[in-house]
Amino acid sequence: DIETEKLYGRSKAAGAERAIAIAANLRVPIAHLRLFNVYGPGEAEHRLLPTLVSHLLDKRRVPLSPGLQLRDFVFVGDAVDALKVAARHLQANRQSAPAIWNICSGRGTRVRDIAEMAAHALVANPELLGFGDVAMRPGEVPILIGSPERFYAATGWRCRFDLESGIARTVDALAARHKRL
Repeated sequence: DIETEKLYGRSKAAGAERAIAIAANLRVPIAHLRLFNVYGPGEAEHRLLPTLVSHLLDKRRVPLSPGLQLRDFVFVGDAVDALKVAARHLQANRQSAPAIWNICSGRGTRVRDIAEMAAHALVANPELLGFGDVAMRPGEVPILIGSPERFYAATGWRCRFDLESGIARTVDALAARHKRL
């Protein structure tokens, strides 16, 4: 529900503020990394891509929202690389001011497009994608896209995986996991 989502966001912000305050008190460098929509092999079964893969491989309809929300997707390999880059940057620069960086691509993609890419990668019938079968969640944010520019300016980091290759790798790994179950 809306209040739970607001509480979730507030708790993340409060955690970051607390960590920054502790780091300042201890005089240690800190970076708060805001990871946007990380996806990839190993995702929990209830998430979008694993749900798509399991339903489509079983030739079952996937109940979906209309899928018009724009999100900034980051492949897990890029997210891990960003964490390493941030750690090396902090170690090398020992900055005193906290760094707050977005780990994102800076590009918005409709959730609908992700579902269609997954179906294409699986060579599945796109009619199994039940767009509109599920209502949008109350309070759903229609657009959530970050800017990676501050992180890029500080470290030179950019996403290496384009969305299509990241989705293909993820779908392949999830399909292999599904077949083993």
